[in-house]
Amino acid sequence: MLLQGCVYKHTLVMILKRGRNVLRNMVKEFFDKFEEIVTSMALSITILAVLINTLSGWIIGKRYGQLEEIAITGFVWVTFLGISVVYKNGAHIRIDFIVEAFPKKIKNIVQIIVDITVILFSIFVAYNASVLMMGAIEKTTSLLHISYFFIDLPVVLGFSFMTIRTIIQMTKDFKQLRTPKNKKEEMI
Repeated sequence: MLLQGCVYKHTLVMILKRGRNVLRNMVKEFFDKFEEIVTSMALSITILAVLINTLSGWIIGKRYGQLEEIAITGFVWVTFLGISVVYKNGAHIRIDFIVEAFPKKIKNIVQIIVDITVILFSIFVAYNASVLMMGAIEKTTSLLHISYFFIDLPVVLGFSFMTIRTIIQMTKDFKQLRTPKNKKEEMI
């Protein structure tokens, strides 16, 4: 009986630990994919608003300004959160044919310099966008009366996320710079 109680207790502890790990992984994955989720939703809303407005213009001969405001707001969210998504995935357009001619160590040093520059620029833009955003809380759009706070928010979020992603990338670049050659070959 005592042994059976210990087994149940041990099983319950294992289930709770496994559940906590599953929950932690789900939260981590959500925050890792947050930009993609919000950007995808904003893109879907933008496309839907433009589609409905275009079809209503063709079918009934009337376009709606409210749908244009929704489309423009969605486009702003897609653009500025998309910056972070593209940077996170390393899909920014780069002209790096000169850097590619350098040895690996110099490439890493150049990448760290680029990372520092991106961090400084992103912090500058995020700060100034937050000042703009806070000053525009009471200003609203003309038709839907959406606060410009929500239109300026994606600029702050996009460049803040880009700062975080760049810091993560820079730590990886520092690790690669410190890794001896024989360990680099093992990693590949």
